Amino acid sequence: MVKRIDEIFAEELANQAIKGVNLTESELELVKAYLYDPLTELDIPVDCYVCGGDGWLDYKLPCSACDGSGEIRKD
Repeated sequence: MVKRIDEIFAEELANQAIKGVNLTESELELVKAYLYDPLTELDIPVDCYVCGGDGWLDYKLPCSACDGSGEIRKD
């Protein structure tokens, strides 16, 4: 199977994200477009769109740091 250049780039971005590199919103969209599979529950560390924290962001859900409230949890 021949891979498209976008798919190869998305895989590389996902590998960087797994290593802890924060992705931009456009990079995250590319990864989700080519690699996101709800069955694998791919968690990618990015800056949360609600609180700006470095929590784990699942597909368009708030990060684990704030749970969508915008306030960082203390637990």
